[in-house]
Amino acid sequence: MPVTMAAFLIASLSLTGIPPLSGFFSKWYLISAAVNSKTTLGIIGAVTLIISAFLTAIYLLGICLNAFMPSKTELAAVEAGESRMDSHHRVEDPNWYMKGPLVVLSAVTILFGFAASPLASYFAGIVTTIAP
Repeated sequence: MPVTMAAFLIASLSLTGIPPLSGFFSKWYLISAAVNSKTTLGIIGAVTLIISAFLTAIYLLGICLNAFMPSKTELAAVEAGESRMDSHHRVEDPNWYMKGPLVVLSAVTILFGFAASPLASYFAGIVTTIAP
């Protein structure tokens, strides 16, 4: 399932807050606003966001490592002459009706990461016209 897991990896990196993906800029703006508030609650919120990013990295990137890296059991099976897939059920990517949205969402995640500043200023302009 290389396409599915590549999309999962991009989403995981974005949720973790790795630049230049869109999740980094959302975390950056939230942490900046919390710190700029200069309140105790704002600092606690910023620290909580940073801790949650580390915890997210631990559990999501562990899944990615298991998907892309063979385990010791699989390596031993390969050394014994077995195929890596002999011990597992053969799992394949779904058809393009399911992979298509994954690829599009991954591309949008990367695109929004690179276009974060123009989007932020566009939405800031909208907020200033709405808010009194």
